[in-house]
Amino acid sequence: MNASRSPIILLPEALQNQIAAGEVVERPASIIKELVENSLDAKATDIEVIMENGGHTFIQVRDNGFGIPPAELRLALTRHATNKIKDLGDIWKIHSFGFRGEALPSIASVSSFKIESAYTKESNNTEAAFLQIKHGKIEKEGPSSLYKGTIITVQDLFATVPARLKFLKSPVTEQKRAQEIFSRLALTTNTTMTLFSGARELLKFPAAHSLHQRLKIIWPEELTSNLIPVDKTTHDIRIHGLTSPPTQTQLRSDRVLLYVNGRTLNDKLILRAIFEAYKGRLISKEYPQAVLFIEISPELIDVNVHPAKTEVRFRDEKSIFSAISTALKEAINKTIPSFSLQQTDTDIHPKGFWGEADQEYIFPIKKNSNIHPTQTEVCTTQSTTTDSHGFSLQHMLQNTFVLEPDCQQSLSAKESTYTLASSYSSHPSDNSSLLPNLTSNSTDSNKENEISIKYIDKKMCIGPYHYLGQIGDTYLILEDIRKKNEQAELIILDQHAVHERILAEKFRNGSLINQSQQLVLPIQLKLHYSEQEELQEIANSLTSLGFIFSLKGDILHVESIPPLLDRSQATIILRKALSRQQENIEKLWISMACKAAIKAGLPLPPDEAALLITQWISIEKRENCPHGRPCVLVWTIQDLDKLFKRRS
Repeated sequence: MNASRSPIILLPEALQNQIAAGEVVERPASIIKELVENSLDAKATDIEVIMENGGHTFIQVRDNGFGIPPAELRLALTRHATNKIKDLGDIWKIHSFGFRGEALPSIASVSSFKIESAYTKESNNTEAAFLQIKHGKIEKEGPSSLYKGTIITVQDLFATVPARLKFLKSPVTEQKRAQEIFSRLALTTNTTMTLFSGARELLKFPAAHSLHQRLKIIWPEELTSNLIPVDKTTHDIRIHGLTSPPTQTQLRSDRVLLYVNGRTLNDKLILRAIFEAYKGRLISKEYPQAVLFIEISPELIDVNVHPAKTEVRFRDEKSIFSAISTALKEAINKTIPSFSLQQTDTDIHPKGFWGEADQEYIFPIKKNSNIHPTQTEVCTTQSTTTDSHGFSLQHMLQNTFVLEPDCQQSLSAKESTYTLASSYSSHPSDNSSLLPNLTSNSTDSNKENEISIKYIDKKMCIGPYHYLGQIGDTYLILEDIRKKNEQAELIILDQHAVHERILAEKFRNGSLINQSQQLVLPIQLKLHYSEQEELQEIANSLTSLGFIFSLKGDILHVESIPPLLDRSQATIILRKALSRQQENIEKLWISMACKAAIKAGLPLPPDEAALLITQWISIEKRENCPHGRPCVLVWTIQDLDKLFKRRS
């Protein structure tokens, strides 16, 4: 037997409004957002919001905007009544926050609601009226003594909708959410905006404060002082605001504030573009801190996507993505410290009484013309060492440099004779090569590109840097000789991150492609059928990385592996690749670089530290390792003064 069918009916207006309220009015913060946006649309220059009990029991928004004429007050509480648009074409020209005409009737349907508004005519006569509604039904209306603007009071939210009331959080939590949305709105304007909890002032944004000044009200001073300005226009898309340097990150996204034509929203496309700009500079689950405004023609976006207007749809997503990522990259790159091997005109070690004999001793190193232009010469006189797998430093590693035979010169009386391998007796070199891929032969000369590694007063100099030593067998300490006194800087490198970045760049530029070491005993891996399918997809990529293999049945026989890896590391890389943990060839490079790079906790003799530092300086992307961790920290003399409380 068929169940009886219910007839189709038109829902009562009160129920329609309550259903609409479910889309627009989620919590007290939603009400504050809608009402403050109405005030901003009304050109208010002073807005006050008062809430009690986290907005559960009382919310009031007061403004000095142009108000609503008494004759239109009832109409303003009717669904889809608005003065923002008149026809369908107007939706594509919207510059206001609101336009749907749903907020006021939706709020009034789930609360005790009162609106007072004063409107000044062209004759300078002011008319004011009020309207009081309880859960969708008009209770009172009449004239008001208000002289300017609008006051809206909302009480007993969701009192007649207990199911919705249960979803509200504690008053403390709801107050925090209200503060967050209030702050987001305050950043879009120079209007005076104040938020109260009862009689207590929570937030105040004075008029005419800049974006930076307004941010200081809600974010810590040490954060806002380091923010980077962004302002770039590409194809009529303007991206402007403030963003943090890569060294200043957080674990949540609540300090990534996004606006499109002044409208605060959350957008996955914009977030992806931001992460693209910081790619390689953030580690997993890190977020930058940014306030970004996207200004674009209204015709190129659809704001009629979400009832609460928290989403938009872009007509040309690629252009938006490119404009955002490009603007941020350019802004970030301007703040990255510049590390180079170029000397200044000022002598590091000034001439003394003995003239030329008193100058520092320089090891001339000549550049191989066949080497990639981003690679830099390294000087070493140490004898060839071998790693734990029997591969010599000279044999394994390509595209680097060795000392020219004419380096052996006499030194001044103030300097002693050193070779790079024996310069520090307190740092004896062991028999293991800690720096794979850092040496090779070079015979071509090019004096214009000479780089010097030298000793001055028993200090090792790498170009314009003093190498001061290693701390904790993990961090390398440098001093920039070019910067003195108030400009002095202390530079700290993470040896693993630095070497990881060097190796990743060598993979990227092709220096390590198609190089292999043959195994005495092949690696044998039994593959699942899904891994066999994946092997067919990535076989060429694995071969280019140095893996030589054959598949016999379900057994993968690996005869050769990249020279940077041992058997266990190569096995891990293959398993990751075949299980699709590495999405592309670049991820494989990064994984291999991480496995092959020297580890924290390994002591580096000064000569090998010099090799590492010189190659790191020669690459372009050197501030972060491929995973996004910093390679380098720079402490200025001012930073050190603050740590020692010499200055505030």
